[in-house]
Amino acid sequence: MRDRLIEYLRTVNDVISEPSLSGSRAGEVDRLVRDITDLCLNLDDDEDVSFATSVLFDEDEDLGILSSLTSPRMAMEKNQTMAKAREHCLQLVAQFAEKVGGPRMAPYTPSLVDRCFAIFVRDSYSTVKAAALAVITTLVGMMTTSGKSRLPENMVTVLVREVQKRGTATVRAKILILLGLLVEKFEDAMKGKMDTMFEFCLEEMEKQLKSKNGPEYALVAALLKCLDSLLTQFDESQPPGAALRLFARHAHLFRPKLLRDCTTLLPWLLKRFTHQNTSVRDGALLALDRFLIQNLMGTFLNILDSVDSPKSEVAIAIRALGRLAAPIVRFSGKDELKRAIGRLVPFGNSALAMIEEGDEMVGHAVTIIGAFADMVVHLDSVDDTLCLFIAQVTGKVVWQFPQLWPKQKLAVYVVLKNLLKALYPKGNIFPIFLNNMVRSSVVRAVDFSPGAEMDVGELPLWPHYVELWSHVLDLEENMQSAANAMSQGSLTAGASLEAHGGDDDGEGGEVTDSASSAEGGGGVVVSEVSNEGLNTKHLSELIYDSIISQTLSLMKELDLDYAVKPPAGAEAEGDSKENTTAGMYMGRKL
Repeated sequence: MRDRLIEYLRTVNDVISEPSLSGSRAGEVDRLVRDITDLCLNLDDDEDVSFATSVLFDEDEDLGILSSLTSPRMAMEKNQTMAKAREHCLQLVAQFAEKVGGPRMAPYTPSLVDRCFAIFVRDSYSTVKAAALAVITTLVGMMTTSGKSRLPENMVTVLVREVQKRGTATVRAKILILLGLLVEKFEDAMKGKMDTMFEFCLEEMEKQLKSKNGPEYALVAALLKCLDSLLTQFDESQPPGAALRLFARHAHLFRPKLLRDCTTLLPWLLKRFTHQNTSVRDGALLALDRFLIQNLMGTFLNILDSVDSPKSEVAIAIRALGRLAAPIVRFSGKDELKRAIGRLVPFGNSALAMIEEGDEMVGHAVTIIGAFADMVVHLDSVDDTLCLFIAQVTGKVVWQFPQLWPKQKLAVYVVLKNLLKALYPKGNIFPIFLNNMVRSSVVRAVDFSPGAEMDVGELPLWPHYVELWSHVLDLEENMQSAANAMSQGSLTAGASLEAHGGDDDGEGGEVTDSASSAEGGGGVVVSEVSNEGLNTKHLSELIYDSIISQTLSLMKELDLDYAVKPPAGAEAEGDSKENTTAGMYMGRKL
């Protein structure tokens, strides 16, 4: 074996030393290199391996395969067959180095790295350059990070410069893999270069993915490997920040998991808002913004946009818009919230139309009022257009109040209180809205016109509105206490409703915030507006004053003229008589 190896190496050196190499002689060198490769890679005896290592790699040996085959003269040789021989020679070095192993290769590694780097710089064939880089990568992977290990001078600078040139994808990919390895093994040598490499990898990745001819997949794979190595040098706060920004940009891709695990994810995101690192804080802000707007909000808006969405899903989507109002303002701004409010208008108009046609859509309207209250409380002012819209919806609900089932009434108490609390700080719009709503309810309460009783029987309507305003005036009351009051029969109108087609399941009992399915009426949902920072005493006084003032105002507008009906069997006299009360009726003009 030893004699044969020496014979092969001597023949290679003899051929290379010839003044000129013909195609046949270059082919002979290539065949010899492959024979040497087969011989060395199939060695089993440890002593034979040691002998081959010393003969092939010792720079003091005249037979060293790299000494002659990769000399400057050979690098300048414009011979394709000879270039193939140099490539095979470098592949032999890489493969045999792996076979020998790191400890035994340690004495030869620095000189081999120097020679291979020189080949990379000098050789004009990209296949040879790529093979030289592969050898360096193999040898660097065997190096230790001790002070004895060294790199060729300016190697990192040259590699960073070359990878940014428009060379072949194969060579650039080999450079990227080697630079990634150097980041992990020789951090000091890469100082000042990591930011450059990180930006380059991101930019090149984007170029590759947007290329009209399609990406160079070998280069993309190398970019990912290099990025993977670069990430090992970031401090512990930077990967979470990067992950959060990645999540923010592509939130729609994670929609199924986000909806499934939102109870876990939201607390995790909120915790990142207090992180000491600004990158993580900013990333968490972006991620939650996209989580809410692109994902949850997008899901609910899609429900609203679909003409095929069931009423129950529409009610849930509307309610969700209201419940997400606070985070929308915090992370996306008030303009985004105003746009969300605008999405409620078509459904308010739809509910109004259905109510007028006799369809029981009061529950749907109550849902809209609750969502509007949850949203408006976060705004500084309310546009007149939106206020007119919600006034119309609220007016319809108040007008239909005597027809509602007990559970629906509980929801109306809450949404009206929350709506008034939300509008209370909004300036002049509040008294206008309040007075119009109160006036409408007073007019309805004293309505004795034919058909006014509708489905509520022969009862007068005013007890229902006494019930309504009694609850609204009590701003500290919650739904459960209202339910308890109703179940105890403390309000006569509520007790009377039991005999007039109310929902059996709606009598008292526990009331929750979940949607209640009312037959033909959609889901009745409530809202939640806090009393914190609110002068509830003053608000109650304003509501009470409005009830009294609107009642007195309407009384002044009553037409109190009356006429007398003649007694039964008596001759009609035709003249009106004052101070006669028998058979009297009053005309009313409101």
